Amino acid sequence: AEDGAGDFVLFAYGSLLWDESDIVSSGAYVVKRTPAVLLNCCRSLCCQSFEYRGTESNPGLCMGLKLKGKEANRADGVEKLEKADGCHGVLLQLRPGASAMAACDRREMFTGAYTREWLTCKVKRDPLQGSSPHDTEEDTEFTGCWAYVMNEESRHSAPDSLVEDHQAAARVIATAKGKKGKCIDYVRMVVSKLQEVGLPVEEEIIKTLQIAEDLSMQDSVSSPPCP
Repeated sequence: AEDGAGDFVLFAYGSLLWDESDIVSSGAYVVKRTPAVLLNCCRSLCCQSFEYRGTESNPGLCMGLKLKGKEANRADGVEKLEKADGCHGVLLQLRPGASAMAACDRREMFTGAYTREWLTCKVKRDPLQGSSPHDTEEDTEFTGCWAYVMNEESRHSAPDSLVEDHQAAARVIATAKGKKGKCIDYVRMVVSKLQEVGLPVEEEIIKTLQIAEDLSMQDSVSSPPCP
């Protein structure tokens, strides 16, 4: 549909920022990418990966979204939404919607790590101007979108004691590796892609990655090459 009716509008905040292989293989494609803020949500390294970026014995940590309350996200009134903080990412408009949704669901929900939620995000009326913390109500508008949110009932939900301990989380990121490669490469890529489009990255994620980089460097120096 030329007017976008029937498209799958998805908020990307992790690997979907760069890896669209599952979307492409389904026959769908990206119509438009728009920087956006998913309101009253927080991105963190809270999803344990037992396969793609880690193993059962040494699970990695990947990005997950946690809601600060569904009702707070869903439309509590414009005044509250205007004041809300949130997670910066990219709004993907995917077509055809049914194919794209099925492909993304298979990718994100097959382990039970995430649930798909219809939430509220804020976008620039003129995306070419980029986002700014000083945007006014006239500069932005609210719209609904789908987002994959951490299922805190699943075994993939990392304990807060790990997520909030930068040293412990960094050690996991520096050492874990799975079918899709090293955990640290995943975190580097998410940070890089956000920075490429001028979006802010959470200080906790930056700090954890910096420690992981230091640990990874120390391990490479302390481990002599095989003869």
